[in-house]
Amino acid sequence: MAKVAYEFEMLATLQSTFTDHTVITCPTTLITGTRSPEMAQTVAKRLAQHLPNARPQEIKGAGHMSPYTHPEAVKELLDGHLGG
Repeated sequence: MAKVAYEFEMLATLQSTFTDHTVITCPTTLITGTRSPEMAQTVAKRLAQHLPNARPQEIKGAGHMSPYTHPEAVKELLDGHLGG
């Protein structure tokens, strides 16, 4: 729980903006699930708008634990990202 509280505090006091991320030009795969928390989906959508080489991907029925609940779908997306 301490880690979650730390992450919320960090996000609340973060000084950077989404446009600050435009300097990240490497290919980026943003993975969310249709059951991901709304905050995570919103952050991924906003990052996709600002990262020049973003590739947003959504896994149907997955939530924030998709590597455990949907490992094959996550593996397929990671393999695609890494060229494997």
